[in-house]
Amino acid sequence: YGSEFDVWRTQDGVLVVYHDSEINSIPIEQSPYEKIKNYKLSNGEILPTLEQYLVHAKNCPELQLILEIKTNKSDPESIKGLVDDIINAVEKQKLAIRTDYIAFSKDVCKELVKRRPAARVYYLNGDATPAELKEWGMTGADYYFTGFTNNLNLVNDMHNQGLQVNVWTVDGPVMMKRLIGM
Repeated sequence: YGSEFDVWRTQDGVLVVYHDSEINSIPIEQSPYEKIKNYKLSNGEILPTLEQYLVHAKNCPELQLILEIKTNKSDPESIKGLVDDIINAVEKQKLAIRTDYIAFSKDVCKELVKRRPAARVYYLNGDATPAELKEWGMTGADYYFTGFTNNLNLVNDMHNQGLQVNVWTVDGPVMMKRLIGM
């Protein structure tokens, strides 16, 4: 169905695709791209930029993109710049219609909705109520599975607010069936 991937911004503004905040013990947000650009991933590939990733994704027309925006920064200017750069990269490749956005930062999510109200934006952190998500303009919640199993009314409450629900890290068929049933 889709490819979920994480995007960080280097100190000098290059967007890279990588899960962790550090690569080879070097903090991505505090490093210039030149310092990390040749590091290899566990599969032997070189650390990709977002642009490189999106060019390849463009060649898979049935693939939905689930772009997670990662940041340790919380100042409004950094967040605005990060969101602008990511939106511009996605739109440059004409992939906006195929891209959903997810983030743990409510400020990143709110900025996404502000900049692109039609974008599908899901909040990951698990600490917002359905009413808050609706107020922020989110498409829905994308919470760790225990957020739903610990609050059996949460899925219904989300749906009653017109929000979509996604879950992550469901590692077995029993839990998957339980969550689907919810």
